[in-house]
Amino acid sequence: MRTLIIFAVFIFASNLIAQDDIGIGTYTLGGGISFTSSFEEDDDETASRLSISPSCYFFVSKYLALGGSVFFAYDEDGDLSSTSFGIGPGIKFYIHPHQKFKINLGLEYLFQKTEFDDDSSYPYPVSLNLDRTTTTWYLSFTAGCDIFISRNVALEPYINLRRIQRDYSNMDDLPWIVEATEGIRIAIFIF
Repeated sequence: MRTLIIFAVFIFASNLIAQDDIGIGTYTLGGGISFTSSFEEDDDETASRLSISPSCYFFVSKYLALGGSVFFAYDEDGDLSSTSFGIGPGIKFYIHPHQKFKINLGLEYLFQKTEFDDDSSYPYPVSLNLDRTTTTWYLSFTAGCDIFISRNVALEPYINLRRIQRDYSNMDDLPWIVEATEGIRIAIFIF
């Protein structure tokens, strides 16, 4: 409860700071960094993941930004480990209902390559002995709201719906998977 009160005071106080209007030539730098770790008592194994996903967009009009993002992840799950790298273009449409709140709708297409270490195989399904590489395509639709906490910094709660297609070089393509995620990221606007 105390954290919620501090957060509410922080958001209220930040609304007192003047905000420049977003327009042509404005850049936004954003993205996320995450680390997760879990321990399974039954298997006596730890699974962990480190991911970094910076993005950069350029406003070509007051309401439209073009750009893209890159993605890096390292996963470890018992004896299995993998490294992933991805890159892709994106487009965002902004609605300006208030000077401190900017609603955005985005579409992004990400290409990702994953390589598994020599001592592991991809765990889906475990019995397959793959060539240690998969290719994944993501088509993501994102809805978010930039809440400015200072002149150039905004928190962005978002919801992401994406379709995922994986390609394994030694087996038939798997069907599209639909996944929904939510989170908060930080965006820096450069005027």
